[in-house]
Amino acid sequence: MNSYKSIDSESFTVLPLCILRDDMQNGERREVVKLNDVFQPNGKIMLKSVSDAYSPAHAFTRYHFHEGIEILRINRGEAAVVLNNRTLDVRENDIVIVNPFEAHGIFLSDLSAEFSRTCIMFQPLYLFPGESGPNNRFFADLRSIRFQSFIPSSHPCSAALRRCIDSMVELCLQGTRGWHFAVYSNLIMFYSHIIRGDLRSESAGNPPYQFEFMSKVTEYIEKNLDQDISTTDVAAYCLYSTEHFCRLFKRCFYKTFKDYLNLYRIQKAKDYIEMGNHTTVATLAAMFGFNNQNHFSHMFKKYTGVLPSEYINTTQGNLRKNG
Repeated sequence: MNSYKSIDSESFTVLPLCILRDDMQNGERREVVKLNDVFQPNGKIMLKSVSDAYSPAHAFTRYHFHEGIEILRINRGEAAVVLNNRTLDVRENDIVIVNPFEAHGIFLSDLSAEFSRTCIMFQPLYLFPGESGPNNRFFADLRSIRFQSFIPSSHPCSAALRRCIDSMVELCLQGTRGWHFAVYSNLIMFYSHIIRGDLRSESAGNPPYQFEFMSKVTEYIEKNLDQDISTTDVAAYCLYSTEHFCRLFKRCFYKTFKDYLNLYRIQKAKDYIEMGNHTTVATLAAMFGFNNQNHFSHMFKKYTGVLPSEYINTTQGNLRKNG
């Protein structure tokens, strides 16, 4: 189980928060604010993209999900944001908030379209840590809020939320003394506008997120990726009965544990191939927890549309051609 420490002044020399602003003009994508040039997050905070299930030709960002929150502000142009298989038509000054583990991607009408977005990503457990003593619930609500997905430019709170986002970008670009504290205070103000504007999504079907549980599950999978992982094993690790674990997992991850585990393993295998590693189907199956090579090939094709042997050959061919 992770332990989350209080944030002190030294922690603010590097914020556990990432900012990206990029533009699409004349078919070329240009980064205005580069993720790692502005913030240098710990590797545990920037989490995994684990799906290529939705990949049309004009994808600005592929269909994926991760366990952090993503705030998306449309600066210019129009796009379709696919969020959990629901399409949102967004335009300048709209805001989309992606909750943890919600699959999402950005798609343009054509590659010559002009488009610009700002993206802010963070893991609430690291920005709003648990506290000891009588004030241990000070950040509790901020750690568990589930946001409404779409905030159009016409919403009464939209202008205030955009100011918070734009201020965070400007502060980190200026880099003046104490900018880390100022960025953090703008994020708190963003949450304040969300709460006062009644932009939370907390109905009986959308309970608050259980970040500790979700992070503990992904931590276990990562540590045991090459092993035979059963639902019972993970449930015991999380100190739940198997039945309760399955219900809670489906509610938090929007899919069964078996489906999530297979999807996670296949994406890891894809990533390994794309890194240029020379490998075989048998080696990949063993590395990523499949004790049957045929089953691995079947699942790989299910999630990617091609057999792993074909993907290896195509990727290695492209690397040789571009190398």
